[in-house]
Amino acid sequence: KAAELGMKLAHGFEIMCSKCTASSSDCRSSVADNQQWDGFLRSLKKNDYFKGEMEGSSRYKELLRLAEIYFDQSVAKPESSSTLSPGEATLTALKTLTVNVEELRKEEGSLPSADDDSWLYISPDELEQILQEATGLKDSDSVPPASEEEQKYELSD
Repeated sequence: KAAELGMKLAHGFEIMCSKCTASSSDCRSSVADNQQWDGFLRSLKKNDYFKGEMEGSSRYKELLRLAEIYFDQSVAKPESSSTLSPGEATLTALKTLTVNVEELRKEEGSLPSADDDSWLYISPDELEQILQEATGLKDSDSVPPASEEEQKYELSD
């Protein structure tokens, strides 16, 4: 069971890390290299984002810089804004982590034994008995059956 759990965790980490793209945190490309940027810039011009400013003027450049920042954070790479995605955080941790395999092998011998999970495999009758013991109720103490009048009403949709 421990090996099965380890395999599931390893696959989960692999899937999470595979969703990271190389361009997300290590290789930041400029917005000019992005094909979506051209369409975004055309849309800004069409909707008069630059408010008639001459291309190249200081106000135009400032508005363009703000648009690039917005595009970079929201459109091109939303996961690379101020927080790392779980996959990026995992990859970063793995790159900075130093592992001593010999030390881990020594610690393996002192691990506690696996938990007993036999409680997961009980019959409905055993469950009922456990619940009755826990609540202090016996079959005779249980809630009386509903009267005929109460049984006539349908409570479900």
